[in-house]
Amino acid sequence: MTVRHAPVIPPLRIVFAVPALVFPMLAILAGCGGKPFEERRSEAIALYENGSFEDAIDKLLALSNERKRDFETRYYLARSYEGVRDFSNALDEWDAVIQIRPVFAEGHYRRGNCLAGLNRRKEALAAWNDALVIQPNYKEACFNSAVTHEQMEQYDDAVTWYARTIAIDSTFLPAQHNLGLLLQKAGEWEYALPRFRAIVDLNPKDAAARMNLIRTLGRLGRTEEMEEEIEKYKSIRQVSDRELDSLESYRAMAKSSPAKAR
Repeated sequence: MTVRHAPVIPPLRIVFAVPALVFPMLAILAGCGGKPFEERRSEAIALYENGSFEDAIDKLLALSNERKRDFETRYYLARSYEGVRDFSNALDEWDAVIQIRPVFAEGHYRRGNCLAGLNRRKEALAAWNDALVIQPNYKEACFNSAVTHEQMEQYDDAVTWYARTIAIDSTFLPAQHNLGLLLQKAGEWEYALPRFRAIVDLNPKDAAARMNLIRTLGRLGRTEEMEEEIEKYKSIRQVSDRELDSLESYRAMAKSSPAKAR
């Protein structure tokens, strides 16, 4: 009698299908210790705030690949690129920020700054104008427009934009100073005078502004006022020999000025 043995059936192997996306996600989690996105973003922003721009860029780039439309990530990535003066990549990031939040004046303003850094001045002026359409009192956008027009030797436009900046904030001293210098250059001494007076009224220790005030008074032949300002100038700093020579030249200028002394 022949004994027939039952065939041996190998044990079943249960195979669980793993979605293709699981492995990249596992890799991401392994690389960040399983930290949530928001926590990793906060760590990257802290690097930016501490001035570690390159480290911030590395982390923010990885985060932006995970969430391409996360506003804070793209914002601080753009700022980090600015920190290393990589205006080309910063410009790309500001474009992304503006796509996420179109009515964001600072984004348009900083986009203009990057364009200016790339010597694309006309585009920069347009970007600052976009910022001003959204926020008409954006004094930094006005000021940068003025500076750029001056660099392009469009002096009438520069005067207009400096004046607009001062109308927004008369205590914004860079605008007062630049406008005063531009008016001096144009020989408009009477109009330059209140610009430098405004600066020294707000900051009596501003030596550069007071020296320009003295020079302007000298050109206008206003000797008594000039002498008063010279004494104030000497009281706020130790005057160098070179500065003393300048002051003497302004005295001589005042004596020979055709303007009527007041």
